[in-house]
Amino acid sequence: MSDVTRPLPVVVPASWLRVYEPLSVFGPAEQARWAACERDGETDRIDQVERALAWRQLVAGARPVADARGAADAGRVAVAARVLRRDGVLVACPVPPGDRALVRAWRLPVAWLALVQEADRVVGQPGRYVVPIRLCRDRAAQTLRTLLGALGEGGIADRVAETAQWLEGFDPRSWVELDARSVVALLDGDGAQDVRMGLEALEDGDATAVAAAYRRIRGRSQRLDDLSISS
Repeated sequence: MSDVTRPLPVVVPASWLRVYEPLSVFGPAEQARWAACERDGETDRIDQVERALAWRQLVAGARPVADARGAADAGRVAVAARVLRRDGVLVACPVPPGDRALVRAWRLPVAWLALVQEADRVVGQPGRYVVPIRLCRDRAAQTLRTLLGALGEGGIADRVAETAQWLEGFDPRSWVELDARSVVALLDGDGAQDVRMGLEALEDGDATAVAAAYRRIRGRSQRLDDLSISS
């Protein structure tokens, strides 16, 4: 079967990094709509728009950090939002998300995994984490220091720096969601622990442990590459 006619999955496995900001950063009309979203739910329609965004990102080609703006059918869900309630405060990520979400089709970026830890994982949902943005910023800064000190500029350090810069553009009361459930369903774990172990090994100068963590991380990436080609 040629590349042109090979069937592709209806849902493109994709990782999302979403920022949920407090309702106070939105206008009065948006605040009322996002509060209504918590009551009414828009999951099916939101999922449909995000599937289109993942396809768009796949067709357009990957960038180190790719934003999710500009879906062809964005107008259909112009008044929807994903909402979370954290510490008694309602936070929202409008859909289409504009600059409030990043998407990578068939990928789970190491730079994103560096933002999360086991304690942030949502119970019963492998591959999904919800974290206060202040912790993500702190972890991104620490990761960047470790990488620059051990490896210098370029490569993963640049991608972490880009992600850290993106996070600085949001309200400090925001929450960050890493949602890689559709990707993790294809893998043996998401690799967050391996990223953490690899960074700790870099700090300790343990080359053997660094190499072992890298092999595991690279193995998952290769698995996704193989699956995307065969789909």
